[in-house]
Amino acid sequence: MLEPTGWGRDLRWPSWEPQQCPREPHISAPRTIGERISSKEIDPVMPVTGLMIVRDAVNEEEEDPAAFLYEERQDLKKFMGLDPSAEIVSLWYQERAREIERCSHFVDAALDLLKLGRERDVKNLEELHDTLDSLEVMVYEVGLCSMTLDEYSSLSDAEKIVKLMSTSTPETYIQNIRRWLLPFLARCDKWNPGIAKCLLREYVVSTAKDDLGLPLKILQHSRPDQHAQIITSAEEMMTIALDCVYACEKETQLPRAFAILECLPERESGTNTEALSKLHDLADALEAHLTAAELLSNNNVCVTPCQLRQLQDDREKVREIFTKLTRAAARREPRLSDEDWRKLLYDMLELQQKVFTCVEPQVCFETLTDALLCSGILENIRFAGELLETQGDRSPVHNPYLQQVPFAQAVKLVISAATQYFNSSESHADEAMELAQQCLGLIESDNEDIKREKDLIAALHILPDFGINKLPLQVRLCEDRLTLIEEGLQTKKGSYRHGSRLLQLATLLRVCGMDLRARQAKVYSLVAHAALKAGDFVVASSVCEQLVSGALREGWLVCEQLGRAHQFANLPARARFLNFALTYADASHLEDLLNARNEVEMAILYAKVNTQMDTEDTTEDSDDAASDDRFVDAQSHGTLGVTRSVLSVTASTTSNLVSSVASKHFWKSAVNWMQPLMELSTQGESDLPAEETNADFNQQGCHAFYADLFSDCHISSIGASYKSYAPPTINNPALDFSLSLLRIALIEETLTQGNTVKTNKTVVAEVARAVLKEDLPLGLFLLLMLQEPEDAKAVLSSLPRTDVSLQMSLYYYALQIYTSLHPWTQPSIAPVFLHDPDAVIDSVASLIEELDTSKLNNQLSQYVDLFKSTQDLVSDYVQGQALQRLGAGVDIDRFLVDSSYKEDTVLGLAMTRDNEVLDLALTLARKYEVSLWQVYMTYLQHLFDSDISTNDIKQCIEEKNLVEKLSKEPREFITRMEQTVFLTVSGCDHERLLLYYTLIEQCGGKKAEAKAAASHIKLLKKLKGSAKGLNYKLLLKADTDVMALLRPVLTAQNVNNLAKMAKNVPSMKDAGINPSTIYCAWAQKYFFDFSSDRKPKTANAWITRFSSCEEYMEKMNPSDVTMFVKQLVLSSEAAKMVPLEARMEYCQKVIKFSNEQEGKEQVPDDGRKWKEVGETAERWRGHLDLLRSDTFLKLQNSEDQILCNYANKFALSGGSEEPLRALACRVLLEGSSMEILQEVLSVYPEEAACAPEDVLLQALRIILSFWKNQDVEVAIDHKELCEYDMMKVLDHILSQIATYLSEGGELLSEEEVLQDLRALGEDAAVPLTIRVEALSLAEKHLSLSEEDLQVVCVLRTGSVVACGWLDEEELDIPLDQVSCSEGRAALLAKLIAHTKTLQQAQALIDLLKLWPPFGDDKYQDSLTNPWLSVFRKIIEATKNNNTPSGLEIIWEATQKVISQNQLPKNCLVELVQQLCTAEEDFGAVALKYSSKVALLSDDPQINGYMMRNLSSLLEKNLDVTESRDYDNDLLARLIPRGLVAQVVLTPLYGPLVTYLSETGDKTQLRKAVEQLETAGFYKEAASLTVMQSSVPKALQSISSVLKTYKKWL
Repeated sequence: MLEPTGWGRDLRWPSWEPQQCPREPHISAPRTIGERISSKEIDPVMPVTGLMIVRDAVNEEEEDPAAFLYEERQDLKKFMGLDPSAEIVSLWYQERAREIERCSHFVDAALDLLKLGRERDVKNLEELHDTLDSLEVMVYEVGLCSMTLDEYSSLSDAEKIVKLMSTSTPETYIQNIRRWLLPFLARCDKWNPGIAKCLLREYVVSTAKDDLGLPLKILQHSRPDQHAQIITSAEEMMTIALDCVYACEKETQLPRAFAILECLPERESGTNTEALSKLHDLADALEAHLTAAELLSNNNVCVTPCQLRQLQDDREKVREIFTKLTRAAARREPRLSDEDWRKLLYDMLELQQKVFTCVEPQVCFETLTDALLCSGILENIRFAGELLETQGDRSPVHNPYLQQVPFAQAVKLVISAATQYFNSSESHADEAMELAQQCLGLIESDNEDIKREKDLIAALHILPDFGINKLPLQVRLCEDRLTLIEEGLQTKKGSYRHGSRLLQLATLLRVCGMDLRARQAKVYSLVAHAALKAGDFVVASSVCEQLVSGALREGWLVCEQLGRAHQFANLPARARFLNFALTYADASHLEDLLNARNEVEMAILYAKVNTQMDTEDTTEDSDDAASDDRFVDAQSHGTLGVTRSVLSVTASTTSNLVSSVASKHFWKSAVNWMQPLMELSTQGESDLPAEETNADFNQQGCHAFYADLFSDCHISSIGASYKSYAPPTINNPALDFSLSLLRIALIEETLTQGNTVKTNKTVVAEVARAVLKEDLPLGLFLLLMLQEPEDAKAVLSSLPRTDVSLQMSLYYYALQIYTSLHPWTQPSIAPVFLHDPDAVIDSVASLIEELDTSKLNNQLSQYVDLFKSTQDLVSDYVQGQALQRLGAGVDIDRFLVDSSYKEDTVLGLAMTRDNEVLDLALTLARKYEVSLWQVYMTYLQHLFDSDISTNDIKQCIEEKNLVEKLSKEPREFITRMEQTVFLTVSGCDHERLLLYYTLIEQCGGKKAEAKAAASHIKLLKKLKGSAKGLNYKLLLKADTDVMALLRPVLTAQNVNNLAKMAKNVPSMKDAGINPSTIYCAWAQKYFFDFSSDRKPKTANAWITRFSSCEEYMEKMNPSDVTMFVKQLVLSSEAAKMVPLEARMEYCQKVIKFSNEQEGKEQVPDDGRKWKEVGETAERWRGHLDLLRSDTFLKLQNSEDQILCNYANKFALSGGSEEPLRALACRVLLEGSSMEILQEVLSVYPEEAACAPEDVLLQALRIILSFWKNQDVEVAIDHKELCEYDMMKVLDHILSQIATYLSEGGELLSEEEVLQDLRALGEDAAVPLTIRVEALSLAEKHLSLSEEDLQVVCVLRTGSVVACGWLDEEELDIPLDQVSCSEGRAALLAKLIAHTKTLQQAQALIDLLKLWPPFGDDKYQDSLTNPWLSVFRKIIEATKNNNTPSGLEIIWEATQKVISQNQLPKNCLVELVQQLCTAEEDFGAVALKYSSKVALLSDDPQINGYMMRNLSSLLEKNLDVTESRDYDNDLLARLIPRGLVAQVVLTPLYGPLVTYLSETGDKTQLRKAVEQLETAGFYKEAASLTVMQSSVPKALQSISSVLKTYKKWL
């Protein structure tokens, strides 16, 4: 029988001993039960069966005492029975174990029971055993004593793990993991395979949410290097590690997260599985996230890796992270340096590259830049500019990590930051507004959005000027900003006077957006309304003018109001405004506006007419005067018939106006006045270009509106000009006057609705005469207004005779005839006016042929006669036009009456290649008796002068048979050919010259020229083939350089032929060219003419080259041989190419050759010439030998290029005395020093040697002789001397002489030089200016005597007087008076009396500066002071010339005079007063100079005049803030004179402050501050002090100003 163990307190169990208490049954110890089971006293397999058998046995004997248990526990009945199944036994064990645990809380007892059951192979006990096993650990080891099996079973596995590890400390954590957790997981995995990993991962991850310390320990003991790894799988370990880090929700766990990362196994190449590789990739990502989190944390932005993983693909959240990062950095204290900001940027770029790849690198730049811009720190804003593309045209940087924020985005960032500062500002002076401006200033390129923000800020500075004080945000949010303009006009009185300022404000506020015209219209309209409301018509008119000029249609209402304003007396302006209103007004207003405009226009016209008429030239009609008293009254006041009531239309009604001027007297006076105006107009038309006035009436005039209907028309000046969009400007006084009268009449008829007719036929005729040329349709209309044919004829006959005038006359007469024959009575326009004018003319012409003129009335008959006569004129004109159409500019009228003009015209027509035109010229010549020979000769001249070929000329001559026709006048023909044709023929055109001489020969008859032509023809035929390009005409001239002319055309083939022909060449001296010249020219060319590869390279080769020319030398005469050899030895070309030894050998050969030729004397005197050739060659050889001397070589090889040049010139001189003397003089004339001259002279041969002193004197005399137009002693050409600046050369030579004399030179005396200079000064033939300047240079370099100085003074005086009073022919000035003080005073007085111009006044100043000072007594007396006398004259001349430039002359002179004490106090006072009097003529400018002169003195009394002048300006309400009223000289002199405090309360103080600010002179500033402080102007002194401080304008308040001022002092 089984005995229970571990009874519970409430457990009732049947007792086998009934005498014992059932609540205290006899319980054997557990071991006894075990022993009993083990000793098989109890069958462990069938315990229940055994029990049942026992019970059955008992029941057989007696009643079972435990039966009550089954009754009480019905759930136990299932265990009743004798043969329980294995399942029932297993179930009993399980329930019994649970009941033991539940009732006794002895887990170990329940566990022992299960162990016993397992020992006896009871099935299905393992799971409960494992559970109790885990519960046993939890109760007895973990210490959770209250834990029961039911509670334990209700827990999930994860909760069990948490309970299991709940009492572990950090020190025992790993131990407990190994003791408790791992066995538990193993048990779990046994019943649910694979769940251990999940449970472990879930537990570790859940633990990691708040703290990574415990997971770190687990992972650290799971590393591969640990002997007993907690997590053996690398994949599982990495998975848990990743999940832990990402599960952690605490930002402070980053160090442990990095430690976890270090625990992970390293990636091994080639051995990793795909899953492990992915985990390693995830680990790399985790490392990036941790790095990013660490970086963000370092910048006060805490974020977990999990958060980073979640947001790394969300662009908006990434932007938020970057924004937090940069804004946190911007708030850090102290401020980050630029380097720190750059480091932060690099960190952000690293984050973007490794983690936040969803955004571009540009986002890093943008967010950082945005934070910098919005940081409120000026240095950050400036640094932000380095990260922005501030110019839109820069080439982009393609590396995204090096580029700047693109321009478009940069603009957005700048505007965003500026907007924040702007909106946060309290006023325009807020510090944040300065930051906004700094932001906007970063963008350098033009950008409309930036400009809009800048303009808005600028507008804030203007708004307070108009009394508007609003928050900047209010201004920005104002939807209709035009209301701000209205508020400004209403708030501050007089704001309308600042229309441009208001428009500027509106522009800055972007009123009407970008529509400039709409903005102007609205602002100007508001300003004009305000001005009208205030009664300020001047401002209103000015503003309305701008509305009109800008064609701003919205302003028509205010223009109408001003145009109707009776108080506004400017009639033309009112008319313009009403016209503008008419242009844009609504249709309902048009009639009223038209009437108003007509009234104003009529008043304008009456005023205009009356101003043109002179009342003295008009006669009064007594009847008219009696009937119109107002016109009589007007005449008595100097006008003609127009009173105030007439001129001011608004003062009376229209009917009163018309009646007041509707007098015959007015029209009679006006018509009488037209004749003198017509004469003036005729003169004026002649002064203007014909194309501007159409005075010749060659074009049909029309209004510009109809110009495109005509191919060639004259735009009428009467109508508006579409080119300049300007109203018409009529330059014809008569037309202007007549149009005014006509307009008056028509307006009167309009205003009175046709009740009065004022048109006058004289007026209409004069208007028509002038208008016809300008506007033909209008003129024709005016002609049709005339009733009498005679009036129309007078007008038409006065017009120029042109096709336009004649056709218009025909058309006019045709219209009159047709309308007379066919009157039109309908109210519409007559059909005849709608037909083409040509059709009307043809129709009327046909009608006239059919008319019976005898039956016509007188008027119609006159029109018919006028029509026929005009037809005849048209016919004649057409014939004349046929001639004019040739395009020769023929004046038909002059052609018919002027015989000389007629002949010139016919001959001009002959100058053509067109046969038809030539035939016309011949026809006209026969008709008008013009010489046919002249026509043919002119035609021939034209042929030679044209660009056609010679063969074409020959063909034309043959076709026209010109030779036969022109040979009739041989002498005239030859003369014309020589004087005209020969000049047009090129000397190189041998063909045309042949034709020329051939015609001379054929047409010249027996004249000598004709005979000479034959020789020319013969010679030209030869030259044409052998000397192509030779200028034959130059060859005929006596002064031609034949050698230079022939050299280009000479060749080895033609030289002999040309030499033979040379004697036959006709010349001006009738002597041919010597063949020797030909050979000389050829030899020179041949000697130097060779290709580069055949150039002689040695001296012997050059000598051989010379020998090849000896055959040509034998054919030369002595002079040509000399010229040839000189070219070979002394030319620059020879010096460069031919060696010196070869040239010396040439000379030797020439000597030998000349000796041989001397013995062959063939002609008289030939031997002497050859001897001279030999002597010349000998001299040249000696000269060439000198070139090998050390002295010359030293000169030639000098480093001084000047010396080298002179050495080369010396080498080419040939050793002749004259060239060497000239060379020495050139050294000085070219500005070289005496040292260079001595260097050059050192190489001269003894026979040509000269002293430097002689060269100095000779060079001086060359200059003086040049000025005296005398021959120069040395061989220097006059043209060469003209190239020198002789005065500059003289200055140089005199300086060299002075240096020579100062160094003790004795061979040249100063007196010798002065004698030559005195001779120049006394030579009246030399211009005075040259003499004065030359003697001035002598005074500069030499010691002049008193007499010489007096001469210089006299000459200078004469020069000044001659320049100043050149036109004063009667002015006789004794210059000898200049030597004494009295004479100079008398001369000065005389010149002052003749001074009229400012140029002469300046000459007086120059004389006083030139002359020695006068005695002190002269200067002390204001009546005799020469300076004061001159100043008085200058003031007078200044007034006469009406220009203030003379005052500047006085100012410049006075500064020097005062420094020389030549203007004492009394004279200075008078000068200041004299300048003050000039105020009447020059206003404030005169007072400015008066004040400046007064400030030159230290005397406070004189300085006081400055303040008086200023007071005078203020009393007259003159504005002294304009630059013409002061200058920097005046302002600068106020400070040392101690006048700063006195001008504080005057308008001059503002410019003075500006001057001090611009100059930045702290010394002057300090003096000004001291003066202000002394006078008690402390605030002004403080303000000046702050100008030099570094306080920003936005922070400058009165308190800060005073504080800085005290500190500065």
